[in-house]
Amino acid sequence: MKLVFCLMIFLCPYMGWGQAVKVLEVGDRVPDIYLKNLVNYPVANASLSHFKKKLLILDFWATNCAACIREIPMLDSMQKIYSNELSVLMISSSSGDTKEKVQKVFGRINSNKGVAIQLPVLLGDTIINQMFPHSYIPHFALLDSNLKVLAITGDEGMNVKKLEAVLKNKSVDFSKKPGLNEFNSNELLFAGNSGNPATALMHRSTLSGFLTGAPSATFISKDSAGRVTRLLLTNQTMLDLLKRAYEYFVYPASIQWPDETGQMLNPKGRPRDWIVANSYTYELITPAIAYDSARRLMQLDLERYFGYAAEIKPVAFKCYLLQTDSTIAALNQFQLSNITNPSPEGQCSLAAAMSCLEKMLGAPVLNESTFSNQYTIILSHADTADLVLLQQALAARGICLTETTRKARTLFIYQLSNKLL
Repeated sequence: MKLVFCLMIFLCPYMGWGQAVKVLEVGDRVPDIYLKNLVNYPVANASLSHFKKKLLILDFWATNCAACIREIPMLDSMQKIYSNELSVLMISSSSGDTKEKVQKVFGRINSNKGVAIQLPVLLGDTIINQMFPHSYIPHFALLDSNLKVLAITGDEGMNVKKLEAVLKNKSVDFSKKPGLNEFNSNELLFAGNSGNPATALMHRSTLSGFLTGAPSATFISKDSAGRVTRLLLTNQTMLDLLKRAYEYFVYPASIQWPDETGQMLNPKGRPRDWIVANSYTYELITPAIAYDSARRLMQLDLERYFGYAAEIKPVAFKCYLLQTDSTIAALNQFQLSNITNPSPEGQCSLAAAMSCLEKMLGAPVLNESTFSNQYTIILSHADTADLVLLQQALAARGICLTETTRKARTLFIYQLSNKLL
């Protein structure tokens, strides 16, 4: 009875009787604590020293952790091969684990691998888990024959080669696994958090408002094979973001949207204050993928963040063509007069005249003639009295004006009712 009483006094600091358990580091020694509720072991209770050999692996796991279960056959095989030098003690990190759940997991491994697992499991532990705090599992601690901590690592640092090297007294560099207290959930991921390098980032999309000091520009990073790894669009309006996401850079642009949507995306005048208030910066970081796949991810983000989607369809429209009259094609120059606002010299460029023609005809005018927009021609107001007179006046100057129908790639923008954000 005295022996038991003295033993309980010794264990008191580690049993949670109002005193904090010391967090152990590499080089510390684990106390020879008393273990209760052992499964898959000849006895239900034993001290930790019963398991010590040249190397003792403490495997923190749970029956619902797939990554943990994948490690079990390797650990079991190592313990059997090096039965005189290596012990493994599996310590449940979940209060919901039971003997029945453990047996079910071991039975499934036996069925799949044909292996009878002989690893002991400690259930209901509240002490060793506190000595080796961890934010995810599997989690491992390696102890020597004196229960001194040799390494604390995750599954990335635990493998057969390293274990065999330790057993052969070779120097091994185990990667240290960050503990629970080293991770700050209030910090942005990959913004210095726990030393996580940006190179470990696999995928992220980020959206912000207008960034002072940044240009309105697009940056696309690609790998050596031409696949996209990063899209960055700084200080661009929603309309600009949609054009990039759907690869729509037609000039002149043909865009259709509900009236209220058009007013929100592209109001008349677009003053500077509106541009600043309605510009965004978007960044997409992704594994190397095709440009179209990156654009698809951007499309999905715009749907989630703003509820906008779009598609490009060919649409037939009425227009007028300016084409060269072959009978007068040899003429080198033309004198042009602006139909509605002639210059002091009574002349203007062909491009300016086309703009006036579009207003008068109520349809786009396309220049498919051999004359550049810098050529000039003179037209009197009498020539523009009606379409027939206008066509005759232009024909006399070597240009045919013909009404026709063309198809144009048109961007249709929709505002979704099922926006997620």
